Amino acid sequence: MILCSLTGILIGAGIGALIGYVGKCSSGVCLLTATPLRGAIFGAIFGLFIVMSNGCPWSTSSAYDKNATDGGLYIRNADDFEKLVVESQNPVMVNFYSPTCLPCRRLAPTIVTLKEKYSGRADVYKIDVTELPELAGLYHVQAVPTVLFFVNGNEAGRVTGNNYESVYTDILDTLVRDKQVLPVQQ
Repeated sequence: MILCSLTGILIGAGIGALIGYVGKCSSGVCLLTATPLRGAIFGAIFGLFIVMSNGCPWSTSSAYDKNATDGGLYIRNADDFEKLVVESQNPVMVNFYSPTCLPCRRLAPTIVTLKEKYSGRADVYKIDVTELPELAGLYHVQAVPTVLFFVNGNEAGRVTGNNYESVYTDILDTLVRDKQVLPVQQ
């Protein structure tokens, strides 16, 4: 986060200094364009504000490092989806996410916890919608994060957005206990 903040400050300062240099204000009272120094200061503040409000979209957390050992958490192609989700005898929870989505990143530790907690009783997977947009389209995923629940290959429930862990455990507990399809939640 520090590296991301510094990058935002430096980029903002550079853009602000350039605006201050190119668009010099002849009266000298313009806050942003009076001098390159003023432009750099306001640009740095603005750059920091942008980074702090949007997160750091170009960095990845360890929860999204697909080169690390993921314990079978990620579905990387349609064949894996067919085998791991549609043909599964267990209830399945699938998190559709994007690595640049801040709510998705906040949900990541919960997904890992649920995979460990339900090991052997239910399967938990993640699908990057930027890598498999056809699966997202097939299941009408229009926002991320969206978590779909499957029983016997059929959609059994849906939760959109970042929610408390209890929302997911309530659904998984019901599916593990009854192995029935629930009404789809929006």
